[in-house]
Amino acid sequence: MEAAPVEILQEVASYLDLSDLLSLALVSRRVASCCRRSIFQHIAVLNTTSCLSELENLVTSGGLSTRQLSVYHGTWPTCTRDDWATHPLQVADAPQSMFSSQDKRATSDELAQGAFNAYLNFIKEERRRNIDDDQAQLERIMLHLPPLEKIVVSSLMKKTVGRLGKAKLAELRHQIRMSPTTFDSVGNLLDIVCRLLPRFKRIHSLHIRSRLAEFPTICELEWIRDLDIGALFLATTDTPAFVEFLRSFPNLQRLSVAAYRHHGFIFPLEDVQQSQLLLLRLAGVYVARHAVVDFVHRHTQLKAVSLNDVALVNGKWELILSALGNKATLIDLVGCT
Repeated sequence: MEAAPVEILQEVASYLDLSDLLSLALVSRRVASCCRRSIFQHIAVLNTTSCLSELENLVTSGGLSTRQLSVYHGTWPTCTRDDWATHPLQVADAPQSMFSSQDKRATSDELAQGAFNAYLNFIKEERRRNIDDDQAQLERIMLHLPPLEKIVVSSLMKKTVGRLGKAKLAELRHQIRMSPTTFDSVGNLLDIVCRLLPRFKRIHSLHIRSRLAEFPTICELEWIRDLDIGALFLATTDTPAFVEFLRSFPNLQRLSVAAYRHHGFIFPLEDVQQSQLLLLRLAGVYVARHAVVDFVHRHTQLKAVSLNDVALVNGKWELILSALGNKATLIDLVGCT
């Protein structure tokens, strides 16, 4: 295997999952170099100063073929030493619990103090951040990833933090012995990404995995084909702003929207104007009967409409399917009432 041509090694690596890739990379430096391109197809990073700086150092080395970048944002509590020691978000394997015998208590206290010092430095470092510097740093990172096609902006939700994100989070938790809040907004991160997207027209997919209640004002991003909003919180008064946000993506082919924590709201289906749309996915929302029929008839290129736990404001699904005629086959209903 080690003597195989580079092209063969890279071809083999392209078919392996991450765990097998990492094992193959241990064969030799030459094989590891060939695996590097595939290993970094997807990069996940925590939205912290240290993690972003580490990633910037990595990408400036060049040679990466990263197609997906996931940025995970969390919020950590600010505590005194005593509050830190008893905080409910402190990790279960805190230093104090590592030693059971009394004669090792001093060592335990030293480890606890070291972890608190690391936590304190981390909090101070995060407080010094500003949006302009954050935007400039993320832009530098993205400029070193020319093949980038997809960007994921996410809060630290357990169900959306992939294997790469979990590894980075576990490392940080081990250092500072404190967990972040696991579900909140992404702060300024989405605004920053939306400001940068006009410079990166190869990116055609944007996934937002956090509570989305405020909508950034952006120019038209006609090259974005895939928009996935995983936790939309939509008050009635915010509907016009959300509709305007959707209009920033005039050439969507795939649109997925799920409600935030079962906070059902009437999804403004009648205001969605996406002439290129092929796939619509909705979950946990309400829709009006006439809006569904009108939407399907207006979007002539639709291939599928997937509705999961979607409730009707009025009427019955049987009437909708009947009104759609042959197009009723496009509708996939799961748990809908």
